[in-house]
Amino acid sequence: MEYVQILTRWIHVIAGIMWVGATLVFMRMERNLISTNDPELEGQEDQIHGGGIWRMMKYKTIPQGSKRLHWFMYESLVTYITGAIMLITVYWFGGLMTEMESEMTEMESALYAGVIVFGSVLLYFLLWQWVKPGKSEVVMMLCSFMLTMLIAWILCKLFSGRAAFLHLGAIYGTIMVSNVWFIILPSQQKMVKAIQSGQKPDDLLAKRAGRASTHNTYMMVPLVLLMISNHYPVGLYGMNHNWLVLSAVVMIGWAGGHLIRKKF
Repeated sequence: MEYVQILTRWIHVIAGIMWVGATLVFMRMERNLISTNDPELEGQEDQIHGGGIWRMMKYKTIPQGSKRLHWFMYESLVTYITGAIMLITVYWFGGLMTEMESEMTEMESALYAGVIVFGSVLLYFLLWQWVKPGKSEVVMMLCSFMLTMLIAWILCKLFSGRAAFLHLGAIYGTIMVSNVWFIILPSQQKMVKAIQSGQKPDDLLAKRAGRASTHNTYMMVPLVLLMISNHYPVGLYGMNHNWLVLSAVVMIGWAGGHLIRKKF
């Protein structure tokens, strides 16, 4: 059983690196595109990496002669499935959900955790999907942070500090994979279908997909620390008012995500 957990964790980390790495690479290219005279291009960037010189070009439509499009999809799914397996086996039914003095049963804590995780994801989509990309986003970010603080407080009141920190990470991970599979991929599929039919893709599809990808970049930074927070009981989950510490991790992480998007 231990070797299964080792293999699952190993796959989880590798898949996560592939997923987040691809997202960051494309975010960086998007920011550094240089305009060209080619009407088919939104821009291009020249890079050097791995002993080769590359010209990365962003097309407004599918380029002529393109034989296939590579879809970035399974990295996120593998990351999420392996993460869910570890969450369920190590935490939900592994005795790490509550403190020793808690009267909550293992099944009750697992049920509460599931409701909080998926309820938070539903709340995220209800909050953001009625707002058009580019509209009222500062206000929405503030609302999102206030809700994050509330969720952090609930998690820290119900569960052990260790489980609370990890479950906020699970919430972010679930939102991120949902963004990929329910927002980004469907939007891209509709865009490709429109292009193949000789129609102009709806700009709103690209904007919604872009916003979801941006949100994933912001959530990725605190998520990484939350996933390894069990190694730091003194500095993180074991502190008094640990829900405030958890909220601070999110705030600093979002700031880090913003810095990565703008500077790196």
